[in-house]
Amino acid sequence: MENEVLNLAKKKGFQGIFTTNTSPLTQHRGPDLYDYEVLHDYQVNQYVAPDGSKPFQDAPDSQRAVCSWRRL
Repeated sequence: MENEVLNLAKKKGFQGIFTTNTSPLTQHRGPDLYDYEVLHDYQVNQYVAPDGSKPFQDAPDSQRAVCSWRRL
């Protein structure tokens, strides 16, 4: 599927792809197999919403959201 996303993005003339992954598998595959650059790695239970709440405070410390970019 990732190859199809890359092919479609190239065909459409995109400059790159930005992604946020919450799955440990895709968090590692992006940089390791597809040359995505990790921009930020968030521990989700530390997230503070604009209203000051912590909607994911009960998530385990191991739950991460990894934001990555790949230039095409």
